[in-house]
Amino acid sequence: MLKSLRSHYIVLLLFVVSIGLYYGSLIEIFYRPNAISLDDNDLMLHLLNHRLTLKDIFVPDGFGKYYRPFLSLSFFIDQRLYGDVTFGFRLTNILIHALNVILIYILGRMLFRNAARKEEIAFFSALLFAVHPAAVESVSWISGRTDSLAVFWSLSTIIFYLAGRGSKRWYFLPVALFCMVAAVLSKEVAVVIPVLMVIWEFFYHHSFGFKKTKYAPLASALFIALVPLYLHLRSSGLAAGDMGIELIKSGFMDQGVLSSGIFFLASIGFYLKKTIIPLPLNIAITNINIALYALVGLLSLLAVAGLVFLKNFRRHHFFLVWSLLGMLPAALISFTTMAWTPWAERYLYFSLVPLSIFIVICFFGSLEQQRGRFKKVVPVIGLSILLLFSISTVHRSFLWNDDLRLWKDAYSKSPDFIYAAVGYATVLAKRGETNEAEKILNEARTFHGAKHTLYLNLGHIYRKKGFPEKAKGHYLEALREARADKRLVLTGPQLKKSILVSLADVELANARLPGSLIAKDKYYSKGVENLIEAYHEDPSDTFLLYRIAKLYLLIRSDGEARKYFEEFMKVVKDDNNVYKQMARKMSLGL
Repeated sequence: MLKSLRSHYIVLLLFVVSIGLYYGSLIEIFYRPNAISLDDNDLMLHLLNHRLTLKDIFVPDGFGKYYRPFLSLSFFIDQRLYGDVTFGFRLTNILIHALNVILIYILGRMLFRNAARKEEIAFFSALLFAVHPAAVESVSWISGRTDSLAVFWSLSTIIFYLAGRGSKRWYFLPVALFCMVAAVLSKEVAVVIPVLMVIWEFFYHHSFGFKKTKYAPLASALFIALVPLYLHLRSSGLAAGDMGIELIKSGFMDQGVLSSGIFFLASIGFYLKKTIIPLPLNIAITNINIALYALVGLLSLLAVAGLVFLKNFRRHHFFLVWSLLGMLPAALISFTTMAWTPWAERYLYFSLVPLSIFIVICFFGSLEQQRGRFKKVVPVIGLSILLLFSISTVHRSFLWNDDLRLWKDAYSKSPDFIYAAVGYATVLAKRGETNEAEKILNEARTFHGAKHTLYLNLGHIYRKKGFPEKAKGHYLEALREARADKRLVLTGPQLKKSILVSLADVELANARLPGSLIAKDKYYSKGVENLIEAYHEDPSDTFLLYRIAKLYLLIRSDGEARKYFEEFMKVVKDDNNVYKQMARKMSLGL
């Protein structure tokens, strides 16, 4: 049936299916722009208050946790296209995923060009990738774009490279090299692609019907040369804001070689299981059966090693090698403290490409072996799995827009994970269920992990309940935790500013209580100090200058008030700004 369809109709079908599966993700954020989850809130707050420049992107000064300029470049383009409309950022994520699906189809047609079922293998490989529930986190989560973008550039690298292997089309090779650079500068996992391309040239190209080419040694050398060049770039001054290397070192091999090796094998086994049986889905995976998955990982590696000697499985073997290479960074993450969760579904997105192709060629291989009624049953089973995956993906994409259901789901599956507890409690508190939120946060104080947002939210709850001193104590704890957390590169300034502003608000609330003028001045002065410190943390929040000036008026420091009013008027360019006009009037009256 697929042979009778033209390829551009198949591409259109795959595109429509990919977008349709994430319809819920788009429609929800269109009607509820604030329906963004997890650290998207922090990311969007940063992007909406900081207009990126090319200097920010390629020569950053403290921007971003990792040096991923092509990821930042995509946000730069989004800002110019959509402004502050968060729907556009989510739409870009889904479009990148849809393009990845199409690229898998194109790659499948190239790799299996001599196969009898070329169209079926290419189409169903792309379709399986499109509907797989493990991809939802990378697609629906705006911050997860780094995975899909790295896959986009990696697939482009392979496609252009294969297209340029022939002497007549050598000009595709420079394009492939550019795509390779873009891939590794989107996410670090793409650094395995140069290794993969060299392995392809030495061991696998003939298995797919590709002839040896005189350009292979040069191309392989260029691809491999990109790896040290990339590592140098990551450690050079260009990546001054990159905390990646330091985070990788955090906790690395602290458990010992044996334990770390077992964790590594368990991660491999876990991600392979997630490919075949992705349910249950969870954004906060902290505990897995290490022994069981380590056994699965070990057996899988032995199986891959064994397939080397089976000539008929050379094609299968290539995709397994590709998937295992893609899992290496994710497996290494599992025994460091660089990520907020040691195992995550989005880490599978890169390896999901070769695994989807592997599963499909295994499926058609087994189909050829069936006879009689079983030959009719096998396709029904395959289509049923695709349908089940599709339903799960649609459901999950809707869930990602409902912060209460999402965090409740995460907390119920990982009740001892501090991020899930804080996330759920935060949403409960916003919806007025402060007692339940307080209970969850107090229980989470004994959990392992960073507690800055925990104490910040406890402070908000006690302020709301009318216990200012208790709130102040929690705010100070939150500030200490935030200053000690080296991972707070992207959102740290905004978080610390938020804590300091909350501390200032507590002081100002105390100043409004009945008492002596000296006591009031003391509270106002402390509030001013907190706001000045908040402005130093986040100078992009220029309104703090106006607030500082107003407070200096209250404690009768006219000179300081005039200074901050003038600074506020200098940084606010819009002369029609109401606060700028008020600042001008008050400054003239001093």
